[in-house]
Amino acid sequence: MKRLLCILLSLTMLLCLAACGDDSKKDEKKDDKGGKTTTTASAEAQGDSTTTTGAGTAASSAEGSTTATTEGSATKAPSATTGGTKPTATKPTQPTTGEDSAIRILAIGDGYAVDAMEKYLYDLLKGAGYDTVHLGILYADKSTLDTHYTAVNKDSKTYEFRQNNSGKWTKESNVAPSTAFKKTTWDYVVLQQAGVSAGMDNTYGKLNDLTAAIQKQCKNAALYWHMGWSFRRQSDVDGFENYKYNATVMYEAIVETSLKRVMRNNEMIGIIPTATAIQNLRTSTLRDDLTKDGVRLTDYGAYAAALTWYAILTGESAADVTYRPAAVKSRFAELAEAADNAVSTPNEVTSATAGEGEIKDLKILSIGHSFSLDAMRTYMWDAFDAAGYNVTIGYLYYPSCSLEQHYHYITNNSKSYEQYGKNADGKWVTQSNVDAKTALWDEDWDIVTFQPDPDFGYDTFANGKPCYCEWGCNANISSDYLHFDQLVDKVLAILADPKNPNGPNTDVKLYYHLTWTWRQDCYLGKYLYPKGYDQLTLWQDFINATDNKVLTNKNILGVIPCNTAIENARTTWMGDTFNAEGSNDGYHLNDKGDLVAALTWVSYFTGVKASKIFVDSGFSDAEYAAIAEAVDNAIAKPREVTQSKYKTEP
Repeated sequence: MKRLLCILLSLTMLLCLAACGDDSKKDEKKDDKGGKTTTTASAEAQGDSTTTTGAGTAASSAEGSTTATTEGSATKAPSATTGGTKPTATKPTQPTTGEDSAIRILAIGDGYAVDAMEKYLYDLLKGAGYDTVHLGILYADKSTLDTHYTAVNKDSKTYEFRQNNSGKWTKESNVAPSTAFKKTTWDYVVLQQAGVSAGMDNTYGKLNDLTAAIQKQCKNAALYWHMGWSFRRQSDVDGFENYKYNATVMYEAIVETSLKRVMRNNEMIGIIPTATAIQNLRTSTLRDDLTKDGVRLTDYGAYAAALTWYAILTGESAADVTYRPAAVKSRFAELAEAADNAVSTPNEVTSATAGEGEIKDLKILSIGHSFSLDAMRTYMWDAFDAAGYNVTIGYLYYPSCSLEQHYHYITNNSKSYEQYGKNADGKWVTQSNVDAKTALWDEDWDIVTFQPDPDFGYDTFANGKPCYCEWGCNANISSDYLHFDQLVDKVLAILADPKNPNGPNTDVKLYYHLTWTWRQDCYLGKYLYPKGYDQLTLWQDFINATDNKVLTNKNILGVIPCNTAIENARTTWMGDTFNAEGSNDGYHLNDKGDLVAALTWVSYFTGVKASKIFVDSGFSDAEYAAIAEAVDNAIAKPREVTQSKYKTEP
């Protein structure tokens, strides 16, 4: 009886497969390609899930589940009408020396396909042992599924056809889809939705028609879906408002839509979860240093995307690849981990363990003046974010405010401060005409910093010139420190007050922000040093004053060495170019100086080296490397100026 049942079941499956036409053929990948070896039958016929290469995530109900499996990469979902069981993974055969192995991949898409394929995928596959690697991209900028369906249906010459079968990419304009389809016998055809539309369910209406049309012309190809990444947080790209300008919201929408629409498509074999690989990387120290303009991938992002394609289409671990180009080699562990985690758990983010990727919470308030704004407003939040911190940064600002002024303003609780600014999510929010309690009680601050006004920040004044003090603090420039201890005590008392809406803050840590010297030709230097202004003399004066008047207070736990970082940067080929050059300025920082200051704060408080923190700054790689070196040297040796190795411009 059992034998009869088996025969009947086999006949039923064969009839179902025959009804699928050539689909049964397309699902058999031969060992001589080194690709996957799978035989996939219809989910309806099997009453079970399909078996595919790489790991799998499947929708488990008609509504579409977002539960990830741990069996490998994104796998063909069970039928919406049958449910099915969790899919299993069949590991492809790795090509070995001497085999005539080949892999041929055609993508139909836009810049997302270009980013994933063009820079690294060919060499990754060659490094894996494939004798023949043929990559193609039918490229149309910002092309949607509707665009592709129209082009394939009409066979219109709307694409740029890019291909690489020899190690070099070539481009051909005005190419019809059929031309690319006939170029070779493609093993894989990979589709995608345009970035903005990727998480929008109502943009997938033509998917089934499109895949059916492609399958008619590429009968031996397995169709895969490229799940494109979400935009960088705070991106201003058109359409990001559909996701509330939130990278996580966009990512989750992309995953949900892929499960709901793509994994139920009869022609689609599986998903390449690049979106998840990029989102995984955003939990590493790289954070958002993965896109150039909020959308397109940097070297790190492109390599991670290529690793994900490689791992899905070969079944091999990204961690085992031998092709590790210089541009990404230093971060290989993080990149490979992100790709492998995406393959094994494609529908949810896996936090990074490589590098220093744990995301920590930190809240910092600066009590200062415009030099605090220089350090904080341009790059600091992004730099903390890149270092793996959920950070809230704030400043309490009055222009050219001395420590003595802060003492009187805070003691009197007057609404003297021109501005209180706070950044908790990448955007600054400000209030005007506030008192100190407004800022001190606004958050449960972990760190509060003080800084001197450079005009008053000496211990003794080099030329003995008296200083005017509106509070009658007497006659010399060192009066800026007259009530410093009382200022510290007052701030601590306000924070620890039981009326603090966040509860008494008795755990706060206090630090001192030691600011930079001015440009050599700054008018302040000429005014305050009539006998000759020298940057290093002023730098040493600031350090001496800090030793004698600040670090004597047991509540000050350390000094942020922005002064030394700027001085170190001046020993590079860039020289004395870190301060603003506007009329009568030379003391505020320009963008380049802002980056030095921001990286100094972030490295000081996180312990992550500036050379491991990457933010989109607009500066060249050489400039960024020299700036990071200046900061790292300042953290290591805050009391001495370290000559840069970048003495001449590369």
